Amino acid sequence: MQAQRSRHHESVNMKILSRRMPIELLPLLGIGFGVVLATALTTTAINKIGEFQGNAEWVEHTQQVRFDLERVAHIASDAQAAVRGFLLAGQPTLLKPFDEAKTNLPQLMRALAIQVSDNPSQKEHVTRLAATIDASLRAMQSEVQSNEQASIDAAASDTKSTAATHATAKRTAGSATGDSADDAIRQIHSQTGAMQAIEEALLQQRERELAHRSGAIQRLLEAGTAIVFFVFGGTFLLLSREIRRRRKSDVALNIANADLVKHAEVLELTNKELESFSYSVSHDLRIPLRAVSGYSHMLAEDYDAVLDDEGKRLLGVIRENSNKMGVLIDDLLAFSKLGRQTLTVAEIDMQALVANVLAELCGPDHDDHATITFDKLPTGWGDRALLRQIWINLISNALKYSRKRSDAKVHISGECTDVECTYSVSDNGAGFDMAYYDKLFGVFQRLHSQDEFPGTGVGLAIVQRIVVRHGGHLWATGAVNLGATFMFTLPCKPAASA
Repeated sequence: MQAQRSRHHESVNMKILSRRMPIELLPLLGIGFGVVLATALTTTAINKIGEFQGNAEWVEHTQQVRFDLERVAHIASDAQAAVRGFLLAGQPTLLKPFDEAKTNLPQLMRALAIQVSDNPSQKEHVTRLAATIDASLRAMQSEVQSNEQASIDAAASDTKSTAATHATAKRTAGSATGDSADDAIRQIHSQTGAMQAIEEALLQQRERELAHRSGAIQRLLEAGTAIVFFVFGGTFLLLSREIRRRRKSDVALNIANADLVKHAEVLELTNKELESFSYSVSHDLRIPLRAVSGYSHMLAEDYDAVLDDEGKRLLGVIRENSNKMGVLIDDLLAFSKLGRQTLTVAEIDMQALVANVLAELCGPDHDDHATITFDKLPTGWGDRALLRQIWINLISNALKYSRKRSDAKVHISGECTDVECTYSVSDNGAGFDMAYYDKLFGVFQRLHSQDEFPGTGVGLAIVQRIVVRHGGHLWATGAVNLGATFMFTLPCKPAASA
């Protein structure tokens, strides 16, 4: 009997253990499943975004074809009008649109042939359109030459009757040419109109696909977010329930503490993995950028003799935008790191720090011609590396936005009270409109065009984040073409939060 009781208790204990083990493992399994699910959703979203971008490129391609077709029709009409004007007035300067059409129309037709190479129907239309344009140009050229020859013959004649006869012939020729040219232009417009109808249908189809993929991405993100929140929420509830149950006894509390340590380690590992994932994404973004830039350089070097000026210009645009994207990625990473970077606060000799920054920005390798003055700067408290970044951004901006003035001036000053120190950088450059002040310190917010003053629009946002982390405040004043002044404050003593 005693042996039977022992075996019965062991069986009961095993059943209780088998019921408890899944409950203990559910939070860990939920976290693991959540991480896997989040990774899968991210990968799927990236693929969907890639498909969306592909559709967007096709929409842009279709719009470019329609634009080129409109250009063909307009150029042909302008050429016909120029020839008609020349035949009636006899002034060679009126033939400029016709001479440009002889150069531009063949180039446009070659570009259209490349653009519609994936569409057999449009390829046939392009072939017929090219033949029509070629015949029209030859006919107009023939009429121009005939008119010029008639003018030479008239000049050789010294009788009024012959001149009058020649003037009548010119008007008759002009009228005939106008009728013939009108027929050619109507045929060109008819052919381009047919191609436009096909491209319009393609555009509507591709826009529908684009909208469908956009909706699919939105639904995927909404569903994925809901699922992830549900999984992690359920995991959190299970974990809380397990902790409350174990707090009923000292032994249970010790076990719960041990489980919490384990879960904390898992969460820390998860956070590190997510951080590594973010850096990996930024690295992976650079790889296609380098590929685009590298292949465009190779294409420009290896096919220089084949590409026309427009092709070379487009390759230049590709390289320029690749470089801009690389700079944007670097600036965004620098901006995001500021939130995690630990401040090493110390007393800083601002005078020496600014002098060091000026030596770097205005060294022998720089051609800045601005007159830079600065007052005695009070000592400040903060992280030396981050404060150096503030001065570099503000002074380089002052030099950049005042470089177009022959009398460019930059002034740096500072003063202290019992509470805080205020520093400022002033210039007499392009300035800005205070009506757009709210956009001044936003990421990617620029008040001047890229062509006028290059930049990514992140520098002032970085300055503001550094100042705020030090417990200070950043603001600015300015006026268009009258310069700007940027001011920031730092506590006289290290901030408790730092």
